[in-house]
Amino acid sequence: MTKLQNINVVPLPRDRLETMAEWEQVEQIMQVGSVLLAGRTLWDITSSTYGEPAELLSSSVAHCAAAGIDSRWLVMDGEPEFFVIGKRLDRLLHGMPGDGGPLGPAERELYDRTALDHAHQLASEVKPGDVVFLHGELAIGMAPGLHTSGAHVVWVSHVGAELTNEHVRRALAFLRPGLDAVQRFALSRWPFVPPGIPGTSVSVIPPALDLFSEKNVGLDKVRVAAILVAAGIVQGPPGVRAVITPYFGRASTVTHRAVMEQDEPIALDDRLLVQIALWDELKDPVGVIEGFGRHIAPVVPDVRLLLGGPAPQDLRASDPAATAVYAAACAARQALEPDARRRVHLACIPAQDAAESAGIVNALQRHATIVIQKSLAEGFGLSVTEAMWKHRPVVASAVGGIQDQITDGVDGVLLDDPADLEAFGRAVVELLADPARAAELGAEAHERVLHQYLAARYFQQAAEFYRGLIQGDGHGIRR
Repeated sequence: MTKLQNINVVPLPRDRLETMAEWEQVEQIMQVGSVLLAGRTLWDITSSTYGEPAELLSSSVAHCAAAGIDSRWLVMDGEPEFFVIGKRLDRLLHGMPGDGGPLGPAERELYDRTALDHAHQLASEVKPGDVVFLHGELAIGMAPGLHTSGAHVVWVSHVGAELTNEHVRRALAFLRPGLDAVQRFALSRWPFVPPGIPGTSVSVIPPALDLFSEKNVGLDKVRVAAILVAAGIVQGPPGVRAVITPYFGRASTVTHRAVMEQDEPIALDDRLLVQIALWDELKDPVGVIEGFGRHIAPVVPDVRLLLGGPAPQDLRASDPAATAVYAAACAARQALEPDARRRVHLACIPAQDAAESAGIVNALQRHATIVIQKSLAEGFGLSVTEAMWKHRPVVASAVGGIQDQITDGVDGVLLDDPADLEAFGRAVVELLADPARAAELGAEAHERVLHQYLAARYFQQAAEFYRGLIQGDGHGIRR
């Protein structure tokens, strides 16, 4: 029998919150939220502890708990085939064919049985007036089973396509029972709103960075070097202790090492192009490697490329395709000319400790000469926001939420066609040849995030969402 797993998130200590530059504004918003939500529980349901939804929840649940709001995070369980269906739906919602597999009666039966089993478990705990957030294409299947719970049921999604094509329509047809059962939609972009959904049911709330996260907390160059050396990603003297300041202020050291696929080590003074992402075909690791080999390595002899992500075995349940994508990246690297191959490095970042893993990503992004996000399709693209906050020049595809964040030539470089490897190479080479321009783009990128993608804006929109949801509360689903 499947079972919802509770993820324990500790409240952010108030003394840490009070160091936030926007603290007074955020505190006022959170006080409004605590009044609006008094006596109610917020339930967030995801199908994984990895990826953007999970990172956002780690932050929002901790902030809510600090404000005295009862907020809980639960993760779905299921057979491997259940998560294969989820990946298939994800690809289709991006407007892409994915694996081309079926969504027939067998998939319908497994999907409904697993989702409704979870829904019945949750329905025994929720109270009338609670708010249940169903994150993603697997969790929305729970909505019909929560219809009589009296809770407000909301679908949260960061996935979609600019245009509704046959693939999107196929996914939405499969998800229709859930779409019809939820009360409201909380999406990251207007183009991702499913056709036929009234605008009055939709709130668009782009994500925001959590500056207390181990992935975003400030690190000086000495600490960055120490973390990367301790993690086995770059070669250098041990130096100072590789300390990561965890989310709640208790310092720890890096004790696990990345698994590196490489011919030779990276030196601390090497110029480094970095793309950090899940091993996912939509992040196009093979295209990044081939673009580097054909159009960057022959022109710039002193630059290296690093692709990093969690080890595929750590994603097997929730992302069964990760192993194949990582294998394809390894094969693409092996196929390069020897000089290019020796300058391409694949890093499986240790995931035994979430704080350690996030700290290593933080150090990699800060160490990068240029951060790349050459996605073929994208939801919002929070990794781009992270790099921009760290003053990094970013070369990224003009897809999904990336194009909302970056103004081409002002605070980053956008690739009109992610599949155009020559244009990708040219954009990177031009930035490598002009460090002053790269630094200017990085500075503007930081300012963009400062004004648009931090906590105050996000929590203000969240408070407005709760006010609209709860005022006129008849308890539960009205659709």
